[in-house]
Amino acid sequence: MTDKLTHGGTPLQVVELALHLDRRQFQPHVIVLSQVDQVLRERLQHAGISVNVIGQANWVQPGAVAAAGRLYRCLRHIRPRILHAFLATGNVLGALLGKLAGVPVIITSHRDLGGFDGVHIVRLNDWIDRHLATTVTANSRAVRAAVARRSGRQAEAISLLYNGIDADRIAGAADRTAKRRELGLPPQALVIGVIANFRAAKGHRYLLQAFALIAGRFPDALLVLCGQEAQAGQLRELQGLVAASGLSGRVRFLGPRRDIDEVLHTLDVLVSPSLSEGFSNAILEAMAAGLPVIATRVGGSTEQVADGITGLLVAPAQVTELQQALLTLLDSPALRARMGEAARARVQECFSVEVMADNHARLYHDLLRVKV
Repeated sequence: MTDKLTHGGTPLQVVELALHLDRRQFQPHVIVLSQVDQVLRERLQHAGISVNVIGQANWVQPGAVAAAGRLYRCLRHIRPRILHAFLATGNVLGALLGKLAGVPVIITSHRDLGGFDGVHIVRLNDWIDRHLATTVTANSRAVRAAVARRSGRQAEAISLLYNGIDADRIAGAADRTAKRRELGLPPQALVIGVIANFRAAKGHRYLLQAFALIAGRFPDALLVLCGQEAQAGQLRELQGLVAASGLSGRVRFLGPRRDIDEVLHTLDVLVSPSLSEGFSNAILEAMAAGLPVIATRVGGSTEQVADGITGLLVAPAQVTELQQALLTLLDSPALRARMGEAARARVQECFSVEVMADNHARLYHDLLRVKV
């Protein structure tokens, strides 16, 4: 159960989990509270997975009571043995109505460090975790530690379930030359990429400052930014910084993309300059595409990037460290290739969608045995 079913982040993890659970053992159903992407819906339905849309985005406005009734009836109809809720509103409503509907096992899931939801919903989530959830999951050690501090649970009592991606699909996604031609990127360019929506916490401004410092040394270097505006005024602010730095011809804003797998193959380096990060799917996708990653030492990024092996870690909001990391990788094609190969191998070993689904299945079986 999830708040929304859209391209990106947690909703895509829900889709991949539902598709990759062993159907000889599990029959997944997906419940979505509000927004649904039709392509994802059809992908699930084509695999024989029901998608149940409640149709209520704001649960403090008129219609919420009727929507809660629809959710309750949906749960009574499906009669799941396990309800695994994702995202803040999903956690709250899933636990409350799951209990009322008699669901034996209720799992809440935490995917970030708690900075994007209002204080009231965070506190309500913590209460739900303590009093209604059978168990609580987190997608990184950093998130697990943050949830433990807030909820009073022991960190060891919170199940660690890393995100997973289809590494083989991403590795074979595109022809680099053709995609660069489509995007207007010169074949000889050194292309640095960021895949993140535009909000202050994603740290784009620090990367722009670092790029301005190295642009003269690498006249063929370009910076491409993929994402949509998630915080009012952020896109205009970043575009202003680019113009003020005289880099308008060197920085490309590509907007939100449905072809990220292909765009990744046009890059030489991916940078995640975030100030806060639970566990970045963009980092995993870049690693699967064989890219070295420069990431800040925040949240789960330190669990994904092996510093000096699959990429480089830098302090958040430190332009000089970002500058040095860019110089190190742009100066050495051999180092980029070596780190990229190590990154791809690490994803396949630790963060594949198959590993993710197996880890979830193991937890589900353990919880059902306890309940029985």
